[in-house]
Amino acid sequence: MHRLYLAFVLTLFISTALCQDKKPGSLNDLKAKIGHYFENNPSDKIFLHIDKHSYSTAETVWIKAYLTDAHFKHSNKNGVVYLEFIDSQKRIITRKVMRVYSGVASTGINLDPVSFPNGEYYVRAYTNWMRNFSSDHFFIQKIVVGKSSDSSTLTSVKGDISITKSTAEKAKQLPSIFSQLPIATVESEELGNDSLKVTIKANPDLVAKKGILYLVGYARETVCINARLLMLKSQVTLKIAKNIFPTGITRIALFDDQYRYVNELPILINVPKHVNIDIKSEASPNKKEGIVTLAIQVKDSEGKPIMGNFSIAITNDDTLIPDTGSRIDQSLFKTNDRYDWNKILTSDTLLNKYPFEREFTVRGKVKSIINAPVKNTLVSLFSSRPLIAKQVATDEQGSFIFNDFPQLDTTNFFIQAVNKNGKSFNVAVELERNDAAKVELPSTESRPESNAVDTTIVSNQPLVQTLPETKAADAIALQEVSISARKFIKGSKNLNGIGNADQVMDENDIAKAGKMSLEELLKRKIDGFAVRGTFKKFNEVDYHINKKIVHFVIDGVYLDNIYLPPPPAGGAPPPPNDHYVFVKNVLGYFNSGDITGIEVLSYRNALYVTNYGIGNATNSYNAASTVSNEITDLHAYIEITTQSKQGPYLSKSPGIATLTGLQFANPIKYISSTDSESKFSTIHWEPNFKTNKQGEGKLSFPIKLKDAGYKIIIQGISTEGLLGYKMDKLETN
Repeated sequence: MHRLYLAFVLTLFISTALCQDKKPGSLNDLKAKIGHYFENNPSDKIFLHIDKHSYSTAETVWIKAYLTDAHFKHSNKNGVVYLEFIDSQKRIITRKVMRVYSGVASTGINLDPVSFPNGEYYVRAYTNWMRNFSSDHFFIQKIVVGKSSDSSTLTSVKGDISITKSTAEKAKQLPSIFSQLPIATVESEELGNDSLKVTIKANPDLVAKKGILYLVGYARETVCINARLLMLKSQVTLKIAKNIFPTGITRIALFDDQYRYVNELPILINVPKHVNIDIKSEASPNKKEGIVTLAIQVKDSEGKPIMGNFSIAITNDDTLIPDTGSRIDQSLFKTNDRYDWNKILTSDTLLNKYPFEREFTVRGKVKSIINAPVKNTLVSLFSSRPLIAKQVATDEQGSFIFNDFPQLDTTNFFIQAVNKNGKSFNVAVELERNDAAKVELPSTESRPESNAVDTTIVSNQPLVQTLPETKAADAIALQEVSISARKFIKGSKNLNGIGNADQVMDENDIAKAGKMSLEELLKRKIDGFAVRGTFKKFNEVDYHINKKIVHFVIDGVYLDNIYLPPPPAGGAPPPPNDHYVFVKNVLGYFNSGDITGIEVLSYRNALYVTNYGIGNATNSYNAASTVSNEITDLHAYIEITTQSKQGPYLSKSPGIATLTGLQFANPIKYISSTDSESKFSTIHWEPNFKTNKQGEGKLSFPIKLKDAGYKIIIQGISTEGLLGYKMDKLETN
């Protein structure tokens, strides 16, 4: 960090604190307090490189996440990012966990037509720790599905980041102890390329009392400048060298002699360009076959090669207009690091409401019947897919932590605690549940609430899908989906999206049906629901909807995953109808008053077959294989949402808890396609492009020979925390 350079522009008396004491009321004490806060409450910064901003129905959104500390080095405090897709009515359509390694993670999210009908959506990402600050620290970017974006969602590239004009921010003011006016303001303007002129204006009352102001300039959790100002006149002007600040937002803050926040000015500083990225298309012997090789070289502003981790998106849009918010340098430089200094400087409390998450964990406490912590008791965690069995003991506070999990798709965890006698009686398991942060969209315009809910049962026919007529070359081919009015069931784990089902009962429908068991409710109100013989064994029965065998999912818990057939006795097969009896007991366990929603997936079941499989009925099928009509025509699913939202058994079973339905966004390999009829405009996606010690790397990918040109966007971070962005055009003719 360079030393402070101050020059007095006006011949005013300014007293700066040169002493090193840290007694209350001194400049160094204030600086120490601010530094202590930064050291113990480090912030994270997050950026998502999204391959583009407009998508066709059923396309995949390709995402690379960069998670850094305040200095753009990869975060060593957090390893979990929450990724959410939110519709224009502030409803979270999907929420997934990204597991971050060495500051990066990548995935792909499919925009299935049922969950993502045509419209605008917002992609949001944050860590648990970020929730201690304002939502300004979150990443959020708008995308459009099924239609071309209007010009308001685009912005032109206008060179490098530049310093802001000399306007003071409309920040909240300290109620003045001198008068009703703010006791001081701060303004700035550029003095050439190297310096700033910062002007502090005090009101007459402060000047009359010969008041003291402390000036502190900070950026990236570092105090870059500090001065003690004795306000003998109404205006003080300082000349400050710009190179003492890093690129990005610097805040010049004023405090009175009691450390009370007065005012501040954010200044966007521009220093020489961080990273230079050069992209060249090599003459490839495979050019006739539609293969292009890019030679990429990355250097710093002094021409030295840079090793780094980058992501590259190549689309068949050759217009050099980037998506809004898509530049990693602008996004991270402009992160709003604003603090409530009045609260911070009067309290020693550290941020801990939302702790760091270095890895995905399952945490909780075990308590006795009198709500006291139960220490040194065993807690077990089970999962059947993937097969996981873990056991830990609680600490002195009754807390437990499970970690070191393998790659997961969706959590279906069963957690059980026992007392000192090995029984689950008189103990309770309380899990820490990391629910989504409050949704705050960037637009201030009023947004309609969710559509009014029809009070009758919605019986939708199978989706009717039609392809539109061929459109102009620059338009996006749309896949139209006809969807009937839907009901909204709070807390539903419906994989298709809440209310997207063939038959839906909400809480009002269930209340009208009267008091009865869940099994009886299904028999009375679900079309075709009955007990019939299975197609696998003529002497066994199970639940069906018409000719389809039914699988049950309760609060995201797939019942077949927790069904354990009895071990064979002397080689004898399990008793007949054991699976049916198991499910019947579960359905008899709940009554209609325990249920807030029932969604039947008889036709719209492809996602369920893919995610849950087909359970006990026909183990010969592989859920990971392509979902064929043969499979979907034989199986139906019923998604049940309970009052407790905690799956089967928990509300009435001591010592038991479940953690279900939490989905993970795992890395997905992009497979390039040269299909000339494809309506998808992303030609290639490379989320983990690394340069060597010479700052070089190569990338080869197939192209469509009919396309005239492509847009290339490469961006990322060097190992030293330098940010790089480059957009270029590739001509193939």
